[in-house]
Amino acid sequence: MQAKRKIIRPLRSLSLLLAMTFPVVSMAASDQKESVVDALVPGSIKVHSIEDVIIHLRGLDFEWPVASDSPTLIIPRIVTNDLPNNWEHGLDVDSKKGIFIRLLTPLILIANEQINADRTYILDALASGHGTALRSSERYQMIVRNYRLPAEAAPLNVIKRVDIIPPALAISQAILESGWGTSRFAAEGNALYGEWVWGSGMEPMRRDTSLGDYGVRSFSSLLRSALSYMQNLNTSHHYQDFRTARMEMRLLDKSLDACSLARHLSAYAAVDGIVYRNILCDLMKQNDLHIADSAVLASTSAVMLEFQLPATLAASARLNGANSTTVQAD
Repeated sequence: MQAKRKIIRPLRSLSLLLAMTFPVVSMAASDQKESVVDALVPGSIKVHSIEDVIIHLRGLDFEWPVASDSPTLIIPRIVTNDLPNNWEHGLDVDSKKGIFIRLLTPLILIANEQINADRTYILDALASGHGTALRSSERYQMIVRNYRLPAEAAPLNVIKRVDIIPPALAISQAILESGWGTSRFAAEGNALYGEWVWGSGMEPMRRDTSLGDYGVRSFSSLLRSALSYMQNLNTSHHYQDFRTARMEMRLLDKSLDACSLARHLSAYAAVDGIVYRNILCDLMKQNDLHIADSAVLASTSAVMLEFQLPATLAASARLNGANSTTVQAD
C-alpha cells in the first residue's frame, strides 16, 4: 500500500538548512563536473578467486562484522566491477554475507560522495550569497538536468533531491533485491536493485505480462548500478514521500534514519510496504549495517578488484551454473 503523502511546513529559514553544509567549495571552482564513474581511474588488482579477495580485504584490515569497540570505520576505496557467477560457492553463510557487505559498502560511499559534492556546491554558493551566479552556472544547470527538474528550479527545491541515501538503507536493499549478490540479474547484468526498463533489459523468468513488456536493467559495473538506484530514489515521483521525510530530518538537524526512511519505499516493494520496511530494518539490525552510516572513505586512491578467472575454471563455473538445481532469486 502506498504511504499517504505527508504535508510539511514551508521551509522555515534558509540559515537552518545552510547550517548543514559540508566543507567549503569555492564558487571559483570549475563548473565542469565529470561523472564519478568516468573520473574514477583506479589501479587494478587481478584476483582469480574469492579466496584472493578475502586475502586482499584482510590485508586492508577490513573485516565484517566490525569489532564493537572500533572507532569510526575507515572504508578502503575498493571498486569491484562485477561478481563472477556462483562467487559464493563453497562459502558458509557468514562468510558470504561479510564479503558482499565489504565489497558493496565502498561503492555506496563512493556514490554518495558524488552526490555530496554536488550538494555542497549548491549549499556553499547559497551560504556565501552567490545564489544568482549559482543559477546561471553550467554546473548547476547540469545538476538540475541530471535530477530531472526544470531549468528554473529554485536551489532549495534542487537540494531536496540532491542528497545521499543512507548506506544502511542502500546496502539492505541491495541484499534483498539481489539475494546477497547471487541473483541471475546480479551475475549477468550487475543489477543489484532490480530496476525495470520497458522494451529491453534482462527478461524475468516469471514476468507479469499485465504490467507490460518490462525487463531488468543491466549495467556495465556494480558502481553504475548503485548510482542508478540512488538517482531513482532521488528523482522518481514514486519516492516523493521518501525525499520529504529526508528533508524534514535535515531541517531538524537530525541524522538520516535509514530504518525510518525505509517505510517510504512501498513503491519499490512487490509485497506490502510495511512488510518491506520491516524486512529492510531487520537486515540492518541483524548485519550491523548502521555502522556503515557513520563510516568514511579512506583518503587513499581507489583500487579496482578485477576478477580474472583462468579459462578452465570459467568454463567449469558456467557449466556448474547451467546444471545447478539451486533456486536463486531473479
